[in-house]
Amino acid sequence: MVYSVFIFGGTTEARLLISYLINQGISCTVTVTSNYAKELLTSSPLLDVKIKRLNEYEMEDAIKEVNPSLIVDATHPYAFEVSQNIKKACNNLNREYITVSRDIGSIEGTTSFDSMELLASFLSDNCEADEMVLSTLGIKEAQSLCDNFGNYKESIYLRILPSMESLSKAKELGFPSKHIICMQGPFSKEMNVALLHETGAKYLLTKITGKVGGLEAKIVAAKKCGVEVLALIAPDREKGLSLAEAKALIKMKVKNVQKANKEEEVVHCER
Repeated sequence: MVYSVFIFGGTTEARLLISYLINQGISCTVTVTSNYAKELLTSSPLLDVKIKRLNEYEMEDAIKEVNPSLIVDATHPYAFEVSQNIKKACNNLNREYITVSRDIGSIEGTTSFDSMELLASFLSDNCEADEMVLSTLGIKEAQSLCDNFGNYKESIYLRILPSMESLSKAKELGFPSKHIICMQGPFSKEMNVALLHETGAKYLLTKITGKVGGLEAKIVAAKKCGVEVLALIAPDREKGLSLAEAKALIKMKVKNVQKANKEEEVVHCER
């Protein structure tokens, strides 16, 4: 038996886990949603990358096709629906899976909200017509800003991933080119300070993404610039393993498979 891993997600945790698996000589398959996400991954004959957004049933088909030893949910902390679909697909197939959780850290230094609607409503009620906003929430949450903030074309700067999909969506929503910043994070405190100064932002919109996602640097920069941080809290998700715990678990499982293979070889030779 050859041990293999199927990973859902193009997050930092997924990329680090993939690099670890490749270094250990373990073959893996990963699903991501864009060519841009694929470009960030380590290139290796041991890695098979599938680019497609999958629903629950398509996930089942992909798992059956690959037939991995273990399935890993390493999706974004805010990808609640995707994570639920992974869980359903694995349960339907009676397949073993683990979730790699990110430590999202503290929300101290922010005004936090449980939903985009509440955040956008607060912004609409408190942001004056001549005040600017820097949103680092990503393109998926931009629609809610458009729906709930009438002056968004003039007041909101969008910092999004440098992908054609994100840029096209931003243009489709009506954001002017001069208010679209396509950059891959996370960023240093100095870079955040520079962007806040350049945009003249009174408010910084972010997700609670932890140190890995650059939250700490954003909060420090905002405090230095006198900018209020409005944060979207991640939905409740099943508590999973840390990246270190996931690596240790996989290492143990590989050793068990190798041991079983050797025992099978001994039995075969004795015959």
